[in-house]
Amino acid sequence: WKSKEIGTKKDGHARLTIKPLADTEGLLGSLFLGGGVTYGYYDDIASTKDSFKKRYNAVAGIKKAQEVTLFGELMTTKDPASKMRSKHPSLANSASGVTGSGFAVYGVLNLGFVGFGQDAKPWEIIARYEQLDPDTGKDFNTLKRQIGGVSYTWNKSVMTLVNYEQV
Repeated sequence: WKSKEIGTKKDGHARLTIKPLADTEGLLGSLFLGGGVTYGYYDDIASTKDSFKKRYNAVAGIKKAQEVTLFGELMTTKDPASKMRSKHPSLANSASGVTGSGFAVYGVLNLGFVGFGQDAKPWEIIARYEQLDPDTGKDFNTLKRQIGGVSYTWNKSVMTLVNYEQV
């Protein structure tokens, strides 16, 4: 707390989630819709129009208590080309800013609610798949990531998660 702040440029985030059918019985009552936006600058670039990063996303899904969560997400991105070139060499000749798009699907399944009995309720299986094209103006630069894991809930305050990620 006595040292100079490292991350001097901050991001702003906003998100809205609604449950339009919350009073409906069954699976439709667990439907949620949402959207979000992030604006900010990268720390190591001078704050100019070309150093601005933007993220927009829209989500839809279901969350039925502790039984199951499934959702999908669509996203768009806008980044300075200099930041993207360092992460993705295929963007070496990109202009001042690159626009990307992608999607993700995600799920959590509680084993106690799918026939494995009461003893299985602390156990959950998670999975996520993401695909992002960091520059929609170029072909063959799509990034993909898969995540899978298992979690165990010890009590209402403590959970352990073991997962594997493949990029």
